[in-house]
Amino acid sequence: MAKLLEDIWNNYQLEKNPQIDNEEKEIINRLVQNERKFTELLNREQTIAYENFDACINELHTLIEKDAFIKGVRFATKFLIESIYEI
Repeated sequence: MAKLLEDIWNNYQLEKNPQIDNEEKEIINRLVQNERKFTELLNREQTIAYENFDACINELHTLIEKDAFIKGVRFATKFLIESIYEI
């Protein structure tokens, strides 16, 4: 089951085409501007350390998102099964 959910997740990641609303666009624009200002202040060693930190954060976010997806599918499946048997 876990392998099946992981395969579904991987396919979802390949196919997803996120629709970004205006509020998200604004936040992303602010994030990019602030990151640009921040990284301009860093020397070479600090830039490398920041890039490594950022890569780890992105990897962690992906793992958390994947785990939430799998838990959500499991919950929805259990909910559906219980709903069918209550009828």
